[in-house]
Amino acid sequence: MHRRDFEAEMAKLDKELEEFGRWEAQNPAAGDWAYGKLAGATVNSVYTGMETILEAILKRTDPPMAQDPAYHARLIKTAAAATGTRDALISEALQQLLDDLRGFRHVGRRRYGSEIDPERARHVLHNARQAAPLFRQEMALAITALEEVLAVAEAERLESRKAESRTKKRSG
Repeated sequence: MHRRDFEAEMAKLDKELEEFGRWEAQNPAAGDWAYGKLAGATVNSVYTGMETILEAILKRTDPPMAQDPAYHARLIKTAAAATGTRDALISEALQQLLDDLRGFRHVGRRRYGSEIDPERARHVLHNARQAAPLFRQEMALAITALEEVLAVAEAERLESRKAESRTKKRSG
């Protein structure tokens, strides 16, 4: 993932959380139904954006993963584990926050507002607010590391081409 794409996606995540905070401040008397529905939709949007970023980075560093029912949980677990070619992309703390968001993300879409536990929605929204700056920080570090690896690989590729060209000139 290019840094500009990462920053654009993070701006969308930040806006989701800011808009929810604005709504929350303007509607202190909103009932549990409205709070639960909007919190569920916000968590779904924020988690989906974070997952999009993780997927883009993992596509550059790891083999493809099967798109099965366990995919989303495996994506987080994979990002939290170091491999032979990269360090862990996310900390254990962020892994736990993302798992909580992942588990709640469909609630706003798939349940009636009266079925959403408002305290659970408040807890998960709090976790989304905690996860966003941590996610930004950890993904920025991962992207920097990826950019450095790609720059070294490109430099090595160019050096190899130069060496090949010199060898051809000498033998030609």
